[in-house]
Amino acid sequence: SDCCYWDGIKCDAKSGEVIKLDISFSCLHGRFHSNTSLFMLQNFRSLTTLDLSYNDLFGEIPSSVGNLYRLSFLNLSSNQLTGQIPSSIGNLSYLTSLDISQNSFTGHILSSIVNFSHLTYLDLSDNSFTGQILSSIGKLSHLKSLHLYNNQFWGQIPSSIGNLSNLTSLHLSRNNLTGRILSSVINFSHLTSLDLSFNHFTGQIISSIGNLSRLVFLDFSYNNFHGSILSSFGRLNKLASLDISSNKLSGNFPIILPNLTELFYLSLYSNKFTGTLPPNMTSLSNLSIFSHLPTLSLEPFLLLSSPFLL
Repeated sequence: SDCCYWDGIKCDAKSGEVIKLDISFSCLHGRFHSNTSLFMLQNFRSLTTLDLSYNDLFGEIPSSVGNLYRLSFLNLSSNQLTGQIPSSIGNLSYLTSLDISQNSFTGHILSSIVNFSHLTYLDLSDNSFTGQILSSIGKLSHLKSLHLYNNQFWGQIPSSIGNLSNLTSLHLSRNNLTGRILSSVINFSHLTSLDLSFNHFTGQIISSIGNLSRLVFLDFSYNNFHGSILSSFGRLNKLASLDISSNKLSGNFPIILPNLTELFYLSLYSNKFTGTLPPNMTSLSNLSIFSHLPTLSLEPFLLLSSPFLL
């Protein structure tokens, strides 16, 4: 029968050639080989979408993937793929979305990534990539989502990442990143989700954090930030989730917190906050100002009458 009528396949109305192949969640099992017909140009020369996610595929991505030069969407996530990413993937200059997360890839981010000038979504998370985050990543000017979490990246966030003015989601957690958060990094007017948790960042949280007026999710937990919570946090009035636990933050209890009326989750534990409760927080046991919070984590704390140490 005509494959164009099969589930997961879409063909061009005029040429009849396959332009979309979606066989995700299909219980596929097997190894990629260097001569895998799937990546042969003569078989899929018009393919723009390839989704093989959530299967049981293993082995390395063959270099022939570079033959699919018309691809705009490539998703190989949630398999058991290994090895390094072939340099030929740089031939896919029309890519707008690349997701290879939840595999076991190793090596460095390829410098050819700058060829993806149309890329809006990049997810390399949950692999074993190493090395520094390339400064050239700042050339991906259309990027909206950058997810590199749970790898082995080290070093500082390159200042060029501040060029990604269209970013809405930046997740770099669970790596070995170090240094201070530069003001150029906190320069995303469209950002709604920022996760830098479980790294080794140091220094104070810069005041320009308050410029991220659209931020809904913020996680700086398990780092080495110190200093006090700045009043600029009070401008983040769209925040639904705030986690700054397990740092070295100190000073008075953040009096700006009652201003964050959209909070759904709040975690401040394992810091060194001191002081008295803000006037509109009547008691620590009830926390009526946060009565709409399903999750509020302040432990461990020591009550000293109305003052407390956190």
